This record gives sequence, C-alpha cells and structure tokens, in this order.
Amino acid sequence: MSEAFRSLSEAFRSISEAFRSLSLLKRILAVVVLLVVAYVLIRLITGVLFGLFFLALVLLVVVLVGVAVLWSSGTLKPP
Repeated sequence: MSEAFRSLSEAFRSISEAFRSLSLLKRILAVVVLLVVAYVLIRLITGVLFGLFFLALVLLVVVLVGVAVLWSSGTLKPP
C-alpha cells in the first residue's frame, strides 16, 4: 500500500510541476501579448500624430497659396 501511495504521490508531483511550468508559459505568453499590443498602440498613436501634423502642413500651404493668389491679384491689377 505504501508503494502505491508513493507512486501516486510521485505522479501528482510531476503533474503539479507540469502545471507550474504551464503557468510560467501562460505568464510569458501574457507578457508577449501585452508587448505586442503596446507596440501596435504606439505605432497607431504615432501614425495619427504624424497624419495630423501632415494635414496641418497641407492646410497651411493651401491657405498660404490662397493668400498669395489674393494678394497678387490685388497687386497686379492694371491701374
């Protein structure tokens, strides 16, 4: 009986170690998933910020061209 109990105890111990290593793998997987999500969010945020910056520059150029056209049409009118 003692031998059967000892072998059963060994089996439970090996199963416990397997679950412990599985838990470590789950934690590593969770960290990797968090790092990937953080990377994607940083890329999205920087993309949006650069997109807004580019949009502001385009609008500034359009406004400056419009002002230049109005100024030149007023300046170049024949007397």
